[in-house]
Amino acid sequence: MRNLFYKKDLSGSGGSFERKLGLLDVTFIGVGAVIGSGIFVITGQAAATMAGPAIILSFLLSGVMIAIVALIYAELSSAYPVAGSAYSFTFASLGEMFAWFVGWNLLLEYGVATAAVATGWSGYLRRFLENSMGITMPHALSGAFSPANGTYIDISAFSIVLLIFVLLAIGIKESARVNTVIVFIKLIVLSVFVFVGLPHVDFNNLSNFMPFGWEGVWHASSLIMFAYLGFDAISTVAEETKNPRKNIPWGLILSLILSVVFFILVSFTLTAIVPYQELNVPDALAFALYKVNEPFAANVIALGAVITITTVMLVMGLGFTRILFALSRDGLITKSLSELHPKYNTPFKATIIGGAYTP
Repeated sequence: MRNLFYKKDLSGSGGSFERKLGLLDVTFIGVGAVIGSGIFVITGQAAATMAGPAIILSFLLSGVMIAIVALIYAELSSAYPVAGSAYSFTFASLGEMFAWFVGWNLLLEYGVATAAVATGWSGYLRRFLENSMGITMPHALSGAFSPANGTYIDISAFSIVLLIFVLLAIGIKESARVNTVIVFIKLIVLSVFVFVGLPHVDFNNLSNFMPFGWEGVWHASSLIMFAYLGFDAISTVAEETKNPRKNIPWGLILSLILSVVFFILVSFTLTAIVPYQELNVPDALAFALYKVNEPFAANVIALGAVITITTVMLVMGLGFTRILFALSRDGLITKSLSELHPKYNTPFKATIIGGAYTP
């Protein structure tokens, strides 16, 4: 009879993967996951409807709460430097039955997040093509299958998901390089927003700093927590990281610090150049620069949003494949999904399943 509370000893696990990732790779995986659609969408909407300019405090408070969780992940990742993240931590501490539920919850989180972000990415792409280039996607190819509404497939979302999982199948180092390049672009784009926006700061826009009171600040914090989700994906690549007992904890901490700094800088600039009441729009950063007559920078931000949201899908897809691999290796699902490609050293079967499931 199977012991449902069997605990797996992972403290001395050597791992199945080649350790190719350094501290910069790991840190940027975290930044790639955290700084995504949240900063381009949630910031403006939360400021307009919940916190006003005090959205700055909401980001800070959420950052403190997430930091506590990050320190826990850092400790556990150092103790159990293997693929699987919270699933593996649970298997080692609470037993197989609890690990099973945690593993499937993580698969649901990463799978749904990848698909949801792909849909948002598709929307940004269509809006950019229409506003900047006058190109309109066929209606039938711009939405989920709904014949009644005249849509049959969101071809942009479908294509980007397939591309992401092909990249993940080719190799972790290649995926990390692409992620690092895009994160650099992302940080440059956000820096452009801050530097172009700062000369247009009007402190009158900050005079009613907390229009919804502390209740609004906390309400916004609860929403902004979703903007921070994804940093834990760093721990899913512990088995592929050089010196994981050092690089994984530092990667978690550094990625969170960098993300919080940019969240605060962007939210301050946004609410200082445009009245918060006007920010309940899906593309708040570009909208704000259009309002202060900076159309070129606004187009850069719009294009940057399309490019940089890609890293969120990449990291979420990476997390999905590694959790699926860990479940398979432990015998909780079919063993064949833990097979590594002889050339690329990636869990290619788990990656194929991820690519097929997510769209």
